[in-house]
Amino acid sequence: MNIVLVGSLMAATSAFRKLEMELKARDNEVYSFLGGGKLEFVPELEDRIQKADFVLIGMATPESNAVEELRAAKIATQLGKRYGFFADVDGVAVGRSHFAPYRDGAKLLFVPNQEEAEQARPHYPNVRIVVSGNPDWDDFAYPARSREEVRQKFQVKERQRLIMFVGDTADEMIYLHWWFLMEALWRIDPPSPIASRSKVLLTVHPGDPRFKKDPDIYKSFEKISDPCFDVQIVTRDIMPSSEILAGVDVVLVPPGSIVGQGAVLLRKSVICLGSRLALDGLEKSIGSREWPPCVKGAQLQVANAQELAKALLNIGQHTLRENQEKAFPLPAGGKGAIVKLMANEIHKMYS
Repeated sequence: MNIVLVGSLMAATSAFRKLEMELKARDNEVYSFLGGGKLEFVPELEDRIQKADFVLIGMATPESNAVEELRAAKIATQLGKRYGFFADVDGVAVGRSHFAPYRDGAKLLFVPNQEEAEQARPHYPNVRIVVSGNPDWDDFAYPARSREEVRQKFQVKERQRLIMFVGDTADEMIYLHWWFLMEALWRIDPPSPIASRSKVLLTVHPGDPRFKKDPDIYKSFEKISDPCFDVQIVTRDIMPSSEILAGVDVVLVPPGSIVGQGAVLLRKSVICLGSRLALDGLEKSIGSREWPPCVKGAQLQVANAQELAKALLNIGQHTLRENQEKAFPLPAGGKGAIVKLMANEIHKMYS
C-alpha cells in the first residue's frame, strides 16, 4: 500500500512516527508530512495524495495550526481517496469542529477510548470508529527508566519531593501557572538557604515555538523563582518527559496534556492546573471547559495557588489511583499493541 501520514502538532507527529515504522515494516510505502508543532505548506502534498491508497490525518488546534491537515482532507475528498483521522486525546474528534466538513467523507477514525467513540458516532455516522488508544502511551506505560535512575540523574535528595511542571505552548498560561506553583510552595514548603523539601523540574514542550526560536527563553523562569527553591529546566535532549515521569512524585499539567495522560497510566499524583486561561484554551481546543480525566477523578483540578497548595498538602488523601485504574486501564496486549492495531485497521481499508 501507498500511505500518506499528515500531522501538524507534536502529538500527531510523535504518534505517526511510530506508526510509520510499523507500516514500513509491513512493506508499505509511507510518506509522512509532520510538523512537530505546526506543519508549514507542503508543495508535494497533492502529488503524494494522488498516488496514495490511504491518507491518515491528525487533528490539530487551533485551526491556524491545522491548515495542511485540512488541505490534505480536502485534496483526498476531491480526488476520491480514502482517508481517516487520528484523535490523540479526549474531546478531539468532536471538539475540533474545523474538521467537521470532512467527517462524512472519512472512512476511519481512531479515538483514545470507548467514551470518545460513543460521543463521536452521531458526528461520524458513516465512519469506522476504532478505539485504538495513542501509540505514545507505550512510552508512558512502559517507561525506559526506573524511579531510582531518574532521581539519581536529577540529584534528588533522599526525602525530597520531586515535582514535574509540564510545559505548554501558551505563553501567558505558563507564566501564570508558574506563579501558582511558586506561591503554593511558599505556603507549604517555606524555603531555607540550606535545602528545600521539593525539587521542581520544568519540562519544555517539544513543540513550543518560542523555545525553538530562543532556547534560552525559559531561563527567565529560574530568575523569577526564589533562589532557595530547587528548580531545573529540562529539555527533551536531557531526558524526555515520558522517562522523567517514572521518578516523580507529583505531576502538574494543563488540561489537554498527553503527558498528564501518561502520568495517569503510571498512576502518579496528577494535578491539573485549571486556571481561567487554561480552561479558555481547553474550550478552544475541544469545545468544552471540562477535561474528562478531571471529571473522572483521575486528575485533581485546581484553579489557583491556594487550591494548588491545598492539593499538594493533601494529595495522598485523594482516590486518584483508584479512579485512574478504573477509568484508564493500561493498554491491552502489551507494548506495541496500539500501533499494530492501527496498522491492521489501515490495511483493512484496502483489503
